[in-house]
Amino acid sequence: TAELMAEGMEEKAARRQAEKMAIEDARFVLPNAADTNMIMTMNARELLHFFRHRCCNRAQWEIRAVADEMLRLVYPLAPHVFAAAGPRCLAGPCPEGGMCCGKQNAVRDKYATLKQEAENHG
Repeated sequence: TAELMAEGMEEKAARRQAEKMAIEDARFVLPNAADTNMIMTMNARELLHFFRHRCCNRAQWEIRAVADEMLRLVYPLAPHVFAAAGPRCLAGPCPEGGMCCGKQNAVRDKYATLKQEAENHG
């Protein structure tokens, strides 16, 4: 709650949002959140779609971390294909409207840095 209020959210809204986040994290510790190995196949179009949704700050933190790592790994392989990869707010205004995280500039900086570092180390 304090972190959300420090970001400018009103106390009532911050408490409500913090409760939602706590419930989401509580679901994570249930048995269905056990460690799992997974293999999946995606073409480039589907991978770009995945990045648009799962790199967003509004995505659950764990899937966002997976998406960021996947982008870091594929970007050096085809930088021309993945040049615009990342959350939807990279290419324009946030499509979440009133549910926007309000950190569009920080998000843009994050993905520019991620791609630059991936290209330099890839």
